[in-house]
Amino acid sequence: MNHEQVHRGLTDPQIQAALGGRVRSYREAAGLTQQDLAQRAGLTVLTIHKAEQGANFTARTLLRILRALGRLEQLDAFLPPVQESPLNLLEQQDGR
Repeated sequence: MNHEQVHRGLTDPQIQAALGGRVRSYREAAGLTQQDLAQRAGLTVLTIHKAEQGANFTARTLLRILRALGRLEQLDAFLPPVQESPLNLLEQQDGR
């Protein structure tokens, strides 16, 4: 199992391959076949297979897969809410 970190040093295809590997690992850890996951996500087995291989997949496909795996909440770690700068908050309080 490859646990390569996803960071800016990787190319887009390498990141997709890493994400696909993680999807496969999550699926296997849940004891699901590709058919099971496809059915839960409302996708085809071919789409699941391609995603796990790191083929080009849409954000919607990834969302459906994560939801079916019970991992949608992990997107908060991926894209945390933007924190407003303290300076902007002070300016708002002062009415500037």
